[in-house]
Amino acid sequence: MKIKKLLVIFVLVLSLIAVSQTYINIGTIERNNEKFFVYELSPEFSIGPVTIGIGFTSYSTDVVYGEMYYGIPSSTPSTNILNAFVINTFALNTDLFEFRYGKVKPITLAMGFNVRKYVNPNTRAFDITLKFSDLSLYTHLPYEILKYIPFEFSRSDSIFMTSLGYNLSSLLKIQSYLIADVDATVSYTEDSSTPVKYGGGIAAYIPILNSIKIGGEIAAQSDESFQKISKGLFAGVFADLGLINPMGGIYYTMDGYIPFLFNKKYSLLKFNSNLPSMSSTNNTLGYFAGADIDFEPYITGEFYVYGLLENSTPVAEGNVRVILPELGNFSGLIIDGTYFDDSPFEDGKLLDENTEAILRLSYPLIGNNFVAGIQYKWESDEWFKSIFISSVSSF
Repeated sequence: MKIKKLLVIFVLVLSLIAVSQTYINIGTIERNNEKFFVYELSPEFSIGPVTIGIGFTSYSTDVVYGEMYYGIPSSTPSTNILNAFVINTFALNTDLFEFRYGKVKPITLAMGFNVRKYVNPNTRAFDITLKFSDLSLYTHLPYEILKYIPFEFSRSDSIFMTSLGYNLSSLLKIQSYLIADVDATVSYTEDSSTPVKYGGGIAAYIPILNSIKIGGEIAAQSDESFQKISKGLFAGVFADLGLINPMGGIYYTMDGYIPFLFNKKYSLLKFNSNLPSMSSTNNTLGYFAGADIDFEPYITGEFYVYGLLENSTPVAEGNVRVILPELGNFSGLIIDGTYFDDSPFEDGKLLDENTEAILRLSYPLIGNNFVAGIQYKWESDEWFKSIFISSVSSF
């Protein structure tokens, strides 16, 4: 039965490749700390200011013996095939208004001292921006449509965000923001102590010359009752040099402020009850340094290191994409890699049980619009290999 359904999906894939950007995923995904085996077809079309992505998604909890369900994986699975047609993207972008519903993308607010590339993978949310001349208002609402029959609409994440941006002049930009984790409890922290419930801050950016900018951010974090409030300051320099864009800065934290708390590991740490808490009362001085590489279309990437100025282990993270173009009988190759480690080079090791690393090799089958490849994922102490098919090698 599964084979017949896969054949139907494959026929649909071939018919859509020529007219749309189509993402195909056959493999395991993790959603809110649960793993599912997914068969997913996600064509996406853009017509003027409107982008629409209607996907066909089915999944099971076991690739061989698990029952096939339709739609977004949830605790109340559906066997109605109509629920397989899910909204992956619906966006409207105008001069005054930006609206997007769909799979979440990494979010950074201000200079990232509180919220830096936060994402809860494989969930959907609403992102809305209102623009009034020099003023802009942004909000992130984590809700998603799980089913049509019966209709089910629920919260997809516990993180809510909003920000206000203002251009004081062509030389000065200001952004303020608020963030809340409505599910924050002591059960999610590593020491069962007070979690961060609310966060906020304000940042300003001032250009220097034509390619260098200097910015600063004042931020705060609080518990639910506002009895415990921690503060932090961050000042950084950004350089836009074209091929390589370095940046660096220093920060000072007071009363146990946690720098870069809401990052791409936040959800994983939360589900494993390993979030840092507000139990510390220390004041610390730290740093943040790294660079972006932009040599389109052949090499793009970024690598950052941040930590304390005292004797402590820094956090390292980065990603890179290398595109080898078609040449003669060589059809080309796309190489993607990501790296994250909160204790890099510990005991002289580049990879250890704290490392998150992925290496993906994509081989073009029909130009760069349809690729197949091999993915290697580092877990604990070894690499695990899987295969994938995609019309666009997105990473």
